[in-house]
This record gives sequence, structure tokens and C-alpha cells, in this order.
Amino acid sequence: MSFTIKAVHQNDDGFNNVEKVSGFVSKHPTVALRHLCLYASVSTVEKLNLKKFKRVRFSVLKNETFENAEKLYIRPNNDDDGRNRDNYLIVFGKKLLSDGAIISGVKSLYRAVPKLKKYLEYKVADNKRVTLKFCEKQGLYYIQLRPMFDKSLVDLNNPPPVPAVYRLSYNGAVQNIGSTNDLKRRLKEKEFEAIPFDQVEYSSDGCDTEEKLLDNEDYHVERYKLENNGKLPPHNHQSVRKRKN
Repeated sequence: MSFTIKAVHQNDDGFNNVEKVSGFVSKHPTVALRHLCLYASVSTVEKLNLKKFKRVRFSVLKNETFENAEKLYIRPNNDDDGRNRDNYLIVFGKKLLSDGAIISGVKSLYRAVPKLKKYLEYKVADNKRVTLKFCEKQGLYYIQLRPMFDKSLVDLNNPPPVPAVYRLSYNGAVQNIGSTNDLKRRLKEKEFEAIPFDQVEYSSDGCDTEEKLLDNEDYHVERYKLENNGKLPPHNHQSVRKRKN
């Protein structure tokens, strides 16, 4: 038996079509973090009008520090005073994938912004890619600086009673990722649950509301899953997203 495929005008045929993209292409502006540079996506080049600029500054507000800021603003410019110690070069080239751009010389950026450098510890490329957000008040795109387990508990018997997103490990293997409004109380609960851990990494910056705590916990659990073929940490019984639903 033979079938004849119906020939129709495909611009108005009652179907929704899957859009073709090449490689990783997102409609949202993203940057991929690498040790020597940042790769700006096509969408980033377009939305930030990067082709009109030669350089870019990464900045926080005057009343903030690079360690505790939650937003790292991206400020394209054409300033050139011969020094450019705080101004990073934008490089375009024909070989760049789909006409994106490279922001070069970012080693000093990682030294200044520890939360950003933490992304380089991931093994999976998708975990080193961040989606830019737009700040209506400043009129600028920014990188959200999430809590990245920047602190390690020296004395396991004396944790601070602070709100935090935390990561518990045993013999170098992550056992549990979570969030709490009181780290000292939560670690006592984990001991009662007989969860083994000999290392506690945590962050308290950007964890001042329950919404932020849950959002950051969810972010890190999902990053762990990407690194481990979709598996949760051994003592995370369900993802935050399922728990909230």
C-alpha cells in the first residue's frame, strides 16, 4: 500500500512548527563563562547592541561590594583612555559561532567577583552559562550573583544561626543541598536524621527571604542534577520544584 503526502501551503496549514536553531542558541541573552573569556550569545549581542561598542564594564552599585552584591551590571561603552583597567575588550570575528562575541581578559573579573568564579568549578557546559536579566530601574542587563557556597564551616560543632543555602558533603561527595532560616538548627536536624557529613559549605548573602532561600536551593539542586545525569543528591528525596507544587 502506498501513501501520498498531501501538498499544502505550509505558511498557513494549522500547525505550529519547531523552530530550527544551530547549536546552543537562545532567544534570551546569555553569557558562557570560561577561564580566559566570556562568550556572549547572539541574543546578548543584539539586546545589548554590542556591535555599537568596543568595551564593557562590569559594575555593582556604589553602596555594595563585589562580595555581597546580587547584581553585576553590564555596561557597554566606547571609552578608551589608554588604560582600561576596568574596561574589558569586546572581540568580534567571522569564526565566532552564529555571530556572537567574546569579552576577553576576564581573569581579574573572577578575582574581584568570587561568586562568578565559582561557576568555573562546574564540569557541564550548561552550568557555566548564565541568562542575563534586565533591570528596569538602571536600564541595564545584569548577571544575577547567586549564593555560591562561598563559606566553609571550620567548626562543625559551632555553626552560626543564620539563614543560608547549604551543601553537605562526606568524603568529598555531596550528600544534601538545602536551605534554612537557621543553619545551626538545621545541622542539628541533619545529625538526628543520621545524614553523614564532614564538610559544610554555605552562603548567607542573598538569603534574607524565604522566597530567595527556596529559589537558590532549587537553582543548586538543578545544577547538581545536570552534573550527575539527572540524579538528586543522596539525601535530597525530591526536587524543590516538586516540593513547591
